[in-house]
Amino acid sequence: MTKEIQERLDALFEILKTPRKDSTIDIFKTAVSEMMDFVYQRDPSMVQTWLDDLGAVEWQNYITRKEAEAIISKMVPAAPWTLEQWDRMIETNELNREEAPFYNPYAFFVVMSTIYADHAQTLAKIMGQAVDDIPENEFFKSVYTLALDRLKKSDTDITVRNWYNL
Repeated sequence: MTKEIQERLDALFEILKTPRKDSTIDIFKTAVSEMMDFVYQRDPSMVQTWLDDLGAVEWQNYITRKEAEAIISKMVPAAPWTLEQWDRMIETNELNREEAPFYNPYAFFVVMSTIYADHAQTLAKIMGQAVDDIPENEFFKSVYTLALDRLKKSDTDITVRNWYNL
């Protein structure tokens, strides 16, 4: 995109941020819908990527699957579960994957994985056991609880997107 086009787009977005008649957002919606239809005819996955990225406006803590996978791939030490294993553990224990407007499933997965990677030894020490001696479900639920504390914390402006520089 050229600098001139970006500047024009930025100016139009500034207008959208200003309280105006409802027709302003309707005009924007129509233009975006037409553009997305054009893009969809050529590359449906691009439209899904765009919608995934826009999903951040619905949540205080939001990460796309692609972002979660990139973060997890660099984590050392890694969490003891993959996304699929984590999902099964959430389901088996009848826990919530998401809670609007606080967090979506990928943000929750990344925060739980980070807590495990960064604090498993400390958490085990608090629990009075070695990591390997704590039953998997018990440890999972403890990390789950700490992640909830982090994701639902209301006295900070730091979100998961800020935390991981997204």
